[in-house]
This record gives sequence, structure tokens and C-alpha cells, in this order.
Amino acid sequence: MLAYYWLSLAEITYGGAAPESWSVLMNVTLGIGGTLAIVAGVLFITIIGMTIIAGKKLATSEVPQGLAAPELVVKREIKYTPTALIPGILFVLVVLALTVAAFGIINGWPIQFG
Repeated sequence: MLAYYWLSLAEITYGGAAPESWSVLMNVTLGIGGTLAIVAGVLFITIIGMTIIAGKKLATSEVPQGLAAPELVVKREIKYTPTALIPGILFVLVVLALTVAAFGIINGWPIQFG
């Protein structure tokens, strides 16, 4: 029933241009993918629950050798400057410009979808 609801939300016929076997293949794919997603979710919740219920925190003396965090020694004080933001801002602006340009190029193609 739930799979039928999801299929009714997705238009998978591509306006009648899809092959006859397309809906069967999409139903099988949706069933397999949905089943794998549900199994993964159940395993995740189960493992998290087991960790919360049955897991125990180790005292510092019980931590195996080599797993304890090393002590950090600060050699100099770090000073933050606003100029450190410039490369990140430039990267975001370049990505936005390239995205707008790509969509402009794609819209100029003579291919019509739908």
C-alpha cells in the first residue's frame, strides 16, 4: 500500500515516451531500494539502541593503550582575521556564477523535456 502511494507521487512514464517495461522495472527498483533502506534504518536504530542500553563508558584508567587523546601544548596564540573568509566567499561566488552559466547554456539547447 505504501509503495503504491509512493508510485502515485512519482511520474515515471516520461509523458508516454517510456518503454512498456519501464513501470515494471521501476516498481522492482523501488521495492528493492525501499527494502534496503528500511533494513539499513532498522539496523541503525538497533545498533544505536544497543549502544545506549548496553554500552558502558570506560574510565580513563580503563582506556586501552594508544587510544587516549594526547595532551595538546599551545605554542602560540592564534589570531583570527576577517581576511580568512575571502577565499571561501570567492569560492561560493564562483560556484554560483558557474551554476548560472551552466543553466543558461542548458536552456539554450534545442532539447525539450516533457
